[in-house]
Amino acid sequence: MKETERLAKAEEKVNERLAKAEEKVKEKVAMTEEKVKERLAKAEENVKEKVAMTEEKLLAPKRSTKISIKSTCNMATAELNTAPHSVLVPNECSDKT
Repeated sequence: MKETERLAKAEEKVNERLAKAEEKVKEKVAMTEEKVKERLAKAEENVKEKVAMTEEKLLAPKRSTKISIKSTCNMATAELNTAPHSVLVPNECSDKT
């Protein structure tokens, strides 16, 4: 009889330890899932930022285009200012590039 009681107590302790261990594992899994979600959110944010930066670069006029536009504007302004009607046109080309 004593042996059975001792075995029952030992089994109860083992079950308690097992339950505590299972709880710790569940907590660690939940923490890991949370960290993974945070990292995924950060990665998504970084990707969105890089896509936006790439779109800006693609939509921005190239340096050669800016120079060409400025050059054309300067030539047009100079041509207007040297025309026989002598109306001076302010050179606003540098402000537009």
